[in-house]
Amino acid sequence: MVKTEAQRGGKLLFPKTVDKFPSVFKSATRRANIAKATDWWRKWEGYLDAARGTTVVSGRRAHGRVRVNRKSATSRGRYTSTWVTWLYPVLLDEFDRLQKAGLKFDTPLLCPLVLKQFSVPSDPYTASSVDSQGSLITTKVTTRLDENAVENVNETHFVIDFDDGKTLGFVAKKQVKYADAVSGGQGMTMVARISSGASGYIHPPMMIFTNADRCYPIRGVKGDVDGVCYRIGPKGWMDKALDREYLKEPRAICADPRGRPNTVFLDNCSGHLKEEESQEELQRLNARLIYLPANATDLCQPADSLVIAKIKDVWARMWNNKKIELIEDKEGQTRYEKTAATMES
Repeated sequence: MVKTEAQRGGKLLFPKTVDKFPSVFKSATRRANIAKATDWWRKWEGYLDAARGTTVVSGRRAHGRVRVNRKSATSRGRYTSTWVTWLYPVLLDEFDRLQKAGLKFDTPLLCPLVLKQFSVPSDPYTASSVDSQGSLITTKVTTRLDENAVENVNETHFVIDFDDGKTLGFVAKKQVKYADAVSGGQGMTMVARISSGASGYIHPPMMIFTNADRCYPIRGVKGDVDGVCYRIGPKGWMDKALDREYLKEPRAICADPRGRPNTVFLDNCSGHLKEEESQEELQRLNARLIYLPANATDLCQPADSLVIAKIKDVWARMWNNKKIELIEDKEGQTRYEKTAATMES
């Protein structure tokens, strides 16, 4: 735009610029694109003079303030690292050679080629080279975690209705209330654990039942049932004492059979132990804990979206069917109550 203005003047400068780059500016929003180009041209000298990383906060508006990070006019975004500038043409030549040999480009092939290139001792950048921040450049092209040694642990609370049906009242009621559904109910928690990778699967869960005295085991309830284990808590919910028992229970969680260090993602709720509070248990499991941000259960936990959510869907469907059955049986219950009242009188 600077060269065009010097040669031809500023007449129709912005429409011509927008029309010259159809891959960048969509024709459907041409008028908005011209306005953006005009605004950018008016401010570009200020962008060049400003120090990189300068943050500007706009005036107060109806929707709040707008925070803007000024970018360089010559190159938007971050500066390209020198090792990336060197590596890019090298990879282009390598892929061109492989394509001529009959190998089709594949994205997963990119990382092995980069690491192979870093292993050449005569190259200016090797596996021991670091970037401007002092980090190894190999960490920029490899994942930080082994997907085959990542797990997610999450809990969900259930309220089971143990009513015998006689306390549910439907006389002159047009809807079923939640208080009717849980009358006489008992709370319990299921702790789900899921692993990732090609061999990932859903591990046996742990159930937490309610008992104020933490009496374990429950009389008549065996603790050697295949595929599940259980513990007792005063509220039927995970607390730090139960979390320690969970980490010690081999049927609920165990170390990787291949000796790989596990990374366990879980909620940062108050019922979970911190890493410094469970060093002995984590050392036995060869694992470390990473706590997720608050209110992230339904956003980034596969144990919730793949396991717990499906169970809740099934239970909700069964309960809806039960509510319909109880509503349809309302008249029968009404006749039973009237008959009982007549007999008492």
